[in-house]
Amino acid sequence: MNKNEYGNYIRIDLNLDLSPFTMSIILTSPVPYVIEKIITQSSGLTIGVNDISIGDQTYIAGQYVEYKIEEGDIFISGNWEIQVKAETINGDEVRFSDLLTFNVKP
Repeated sequence: MNKNEYGNYIRIDLNLDLSPFTMSIILTSPVPYVIEKIITQSSGLTIGVNDISIGDQTYIAGQYVEYKIEEGDIFISGNWEIQVKAETINGDEVRFSDLLTFNVKP
C-alpha cells in the first residue's frame, strides 16, 4: 500500500461468528503524527457477508471484518497499526486481535 492510496480493503479474519457483537477497529498512524481513527459499523466497517478467497486465504462470511480505505485515511508512510474491538450486547468490550501492523510506502 502507498501513502494517500484509497479504495482498497482492509480485511481481518477472526475465525468466529461475529453476529453477537458490535465491531470496530482502531487505525493508528505511525510516529511522528500518531493519530487514532476509530472505525465502527456505523462509519464504514462491515462484517463480511460473502465468502472471499484471496490467494491461500479464505474469509468466511460472518467471521471477518472489512473496511474500504477512504481518501485521507492513509496520509503518511511508515508502520501503521490496527486492532479489532468488539462490544457485547451487554456493553462489555472485548479485544479480538492483537496489535497488527502493516507498512505504507511513500
